[in-house]
Amino acid sequence: MATMLLLLSTLVGLFAAAEGQAFHLGKCPTPPVQENFDVNKYLGRWYEIEKIPVSFEKGSCIQANYSLMENGNIKVLNKELRHDGTVNEIEGEATQVNLTEPAKLGVKFFW
Repeated sequence: MATMLLLLSTLVGLFAAAEGQAFHLGKCPTPPVQENFDVNKYLGRWYEIEKIPVSFEKGSCIQANYSLMENGNIKVLNKELRHDGTVNEIEGEATQVNLTEPAKLGVKFFW
C-alpha cells in the first residue's frame, strides 16, 4: 500500500510539473493573443533557448530569421547546426490567419 501511495504521489508530481509544457491531457488551451502586435518587432533573428524535443529538429544552435516579403507575408528561415558540423535549413512563409488577430500566424514550410 505504501508503494502504491508513493507511486501515486510521484505521478501527481510529474503531471503538475508537466502542466507548464505544451502537451497535456484534455482540451487544448487557448492562450491569449498578443495585443497591439507590431510585425516589425517580430522580424529579425531569434534563437531557440529551450524546447520540447521534436523529430524535425535534431541539431543545436537553432535559429529562425523572419523577414518581410514584398507581398506582406513573412519569410521564415530556420537553421540548425547538425552534429557532423553541417547546417540544415528550411524555408517557409508565414501569413496572418485572421486579420482580427494579427499575432496569429500560419506557417507553411517548403520541403
